[in-house]
Amino acid sequence: MYGFINRLSGPLQALSFALLTPLFGYVSGEVPGPRPEAAFRFLMAGPPFLATLLALALAFRFPYGAKGKMPGAGSS
Repeated sequence: MYGFINRLSGPLQALSFALLTPLFGYVSGEVPGPRPEAAFRFLMAGPPFLATLLALALAFRFPYGAKGKMPGAGSS
């Protein structure tokens, strides 16, 4: 699970930064667009909120207390 989360962070970061130009007109630090404060708020609140929702969705799908035996567990 740790590897999955680490690998997922890269595409989520790329998507976050890719959305800055179409949503806020952000190009670079030299050309921040007409609303750089809105772009900053988006980066500080949007991706963490979406990552939290994704984590909750995955947590609810996790089979806590599954009735069957775990794969690879020996029988006793």
